[in-house]
Amino acid sequence: MSRKLLLLSGIAFAILAGTLVYGLFCCRDRQGAEAAAAGGEAPVAIRPPFAVTGEGFDYRASAGFRFRRGDYRLLLPAGDSVDLGVEQLKAHFAARPGQLLEITGYGAPEEGNPSVFPTLGYARAFQVKNYFLERGFPAAALRVCGKVSASCSAAGDSLAGAVAFRILAAEAAAPGADSAGAEALKAELNARPLTLRFGSGAAEILLTPEEREKMAALAAFLDREAEALLRVTGHTDNTGGREENLRLGLERAEFIKAYLVANGLAPARIVAASRGPDEPVAGNGTPEGRSQNRRTVIVIQ
Repeated sequence: MSRKLLLLSGIAFAILAGTLVYGLFCCRDRQGAEAAAAGGEAPVAIRPPFAVTGEGFDYRASAGFRFRRGDYRLLLPAGDSVDLGVEQLKAHFAARPGQLLEITGYGAPEEGNPSVFPTLGYARAFQVKNYFLERGFPAAALRVCGKVSASCSAAGDSLAGAVAFRILAAEAAAPGADSAGAEALKAELNARPLTLRFGSGAAEILLTPEEREKMAALAAFLDREAEALLRVTGHTDNTGGREENLRLGLERAEFIKAYLVANGLAPARIVAASRGPDEPVAGNGTPEGRSQNRRTVIVIQ
């Protein structure tokens, strides 16, 4: 009799435990769905880790591109399923010239923007673009943009779904620039070069929103024109000797080059140089004039 009582007690306990688990989890999900259907707040849509569909292509990876919170650098490795997807995309684009793969990066407002680009999302998309390029994807078939959004899934300090992909049909893709168009764009960008200014003896900078937009335009030009280079030239005021200022100007140019490389630009595409105090844009007789002369100028070479 005691064995029967123990058996019945065990069965009753299992039924009770199962009921509690169902109530805690299944009913909670159903209540959330009912609240959304009744007009309550719906959950935020989370982008998949790595999925590309459209224009005859459909691929969904089990892994994806991940980033640290507040950072634009990719966490590697991305995963075998990501690399397989990149290879399949390469084959797809090789058979369909003219199409574009648009890479959109996302960043939450509270993450800030430690990059050289207009938004953290743009910087993340730029890093993913480089990932594609390193695996042989044609640069002319890639387009980068960035948006501010908080709809990324989080696992600890890591974010997934911070980039999304869209294939644009050939007729929707912007036409490629011919040599005359490229020269005109180069002249336009160089007419108002990106000029970064330093404090006296300083080698640190903070970019304004306008300077970030210019940097994005310069980086986009490098992607379009495989032979183009960026020339980064450091300038100083006339405080101290000329040789010392030539060294200081080069240090500043090298600092900017390293900063751009850290943001994803190829070091072989950037040339650092110095003109020291030789090309002032203002008189050195006032603090204001000397401040104007302490600068680094970035142009397309």
